[in-house]
Amino acid sequence: MTARVQAAALFTGALTTLLLLAGCAAPEPQPSPTRSPVVTPSPTPTPDVPTVAFDGDCGAIFADAAFSALADQEMTPATPGWRLDDAGRLGGVDCLWLAEDRAVHDSVTIEVYPITSVPASMRVPEAVAACPETYFCAAAAEADGMWVSVRMSSDAPVKETVEQLRDGVLTRVKSRPVPVPSADREGWWAPPVCGELRAPDGWTASDPYASSGVVQQLAAVAGMTTRCDLLGSVSGEPIGTSVTFHPGGAPDIESAASVAEARDISVEGAARAVVTMDPDPIEPLDDRLFVSDGTNALVIKVPLHFAPEDFAPLASGLLAAMAD
Repeated sequence: MTARVQAAALFTGALTTLLLLAGCAAPEPQPSPTRSPVVTPSPTPTPDVPTVAFDGDCGAIFADAAFSALADQEMTPATPGWRLDDAGRLGGVDCLWLAEDRAVHDSVTIEVYPITSVPASMRVPEAVAACPETYFCAAAAEADGMWVSVRMSSDAPVKETVEQLRDGVLTRVKSRPVPVPSADREGWWAPPVCGELRAPDGWTASDPYASSGVVQQLAAVAGMTTRCDLLGSVSGEPIGTSVTFHPGGAPDIESAASVAEARDISVEGAARAVVTMDPDPIEPLDDRLFVSDGTNALVIKVPLHFAPEDFAPLASGLLAAMAD
């Protein structure tokens, strides 16, 4: 091999080696990894805490002196021995004032509810008053998400007084937040149908007269109260009574048990049962048998001259019927 050919071969080999080395030292550029977007979880909505109009305080609606001045006589708040708080579960408050002179028989009822708890058939778009009798008048209004009802009976014409009371409540409503009704109905009974109620043997149930009370009407529409009349017999004697079913009403047994006359009683299947007085704040008459399953309640009227124990089997049978 000539010197020229040998030099050329050496040059070619060196060049090949350099190209191979260059290929190892300079790889093709790789794409940069893509960063995954950060996902922020949506906050879980916080359930509204139930609240009650005027915090359930009738004195916050009207001070006693101001109320008496509007009513043109001394009025005092009526205090029931105990109460079923259907109004509070609806976010409302119901208040009753009586004339301090009981011989006068004057009374005023004021109720305030969030509009969401009042069916359209009971609401009014503007402040109105209806006085079917000269000495009884009702006025209602809605404003600022609230519904107000005022009713008054008196020994004198009261239309003007009722309207003044209603307007006074409306003024106070404007400075208050709209209350939030309770929405927790876990474990509540389905409202019974009286004609289909599986009453214990010997008892038949029927629909009662329609109540004219505002809270009773609202609670019935909301499925919180159902009253049925019952016919049967106790110790062989025919008797009529009534039972009121209160889905979710078990907590009110503490109120029923707080009156001085109350006492516990044994009822099969009940979490607790209490004999207590008639809660009517004006004219209490009969005893009541309040029975709780721990979540719901039923209240049986105990007619005069009968013992509450006579109605314990009826209460037990009704509890069993509601549990099925």
